[in-house]
Amino acid sequence: MELKDSILGSHNTMTYLRPSNWWLWLGHKIVAQCQNKSVEAQFAQGVRCFDLRVYYDKKFGKFFFSHGMIRYDKKYDIHSVIKTINALAHKCKSKVYIRLILEHCPNDYYSIKFVSLCKYLVSRKYKYIEFIGGNRKGDWKKLYDFANNIHDWDISQFVSSMAQDARW
Repeated sequence: MELKDSILGSHNTMTYLRPSNWWLWLGHKIVAQCQNKSVEAQFAQGVRCFDLRVYYDKKFGKFFFSHGMIRYDKKYDIHSVIKTINALAHKCKSKVYIRLILEHCPNDYYSIKFVSLCKYLVSRKYKYIEFIGGNRKGDWKKLYDFANNIHDWDISQFVSSMAQDARW
C-alpha cells in the first residue's frame, strides 16, 4: 500500500509530556515543545500520523521519548504509547501511521537497539498501524526499512517552527 493522499500528522507527537527533570522545563517551553495535547486528544482531532522520537535508556532497558536534549516523563515508553494508538485505531477501524525516529544515538549500540525495536514492532503485525521512518536523527541515515512502499520523500511536514522567520 502506498501513501497517496495527505493525512493529518503531528510533529514530535510526544512533546506534550513533561520533561523528565524540572531544570529542562525552560528549554522544553522555548525550543522543544511542538504539541500540547495528549495522543488521545490528537487522535480525536483527526491526527492519523504520529511522529515518535525515541532514545534508549540503558538503565531501564526501554525506549522513551525525547526531542533534542529534552527527555520526557518515563511514565510513557514506546510500547505503552503504541498500545494506546493501536486501541484508538482499532476502535475507529482507522489506518494509522507511526513514524519512528531514533532521536539520540551516541554510538552504534543505540542503532542496534533501535533496529531490534523496529523488527519487534513489525513482528507484532498490528492490523491498523503502519510503521514508517526508521531513521536516525542527525544524519537521517535509514537504520531500518519498514518495506511498505512509503519512502522518506513521500513525507512532507509543514511545521511552522521550522519556517525561516519562526525562530530568532
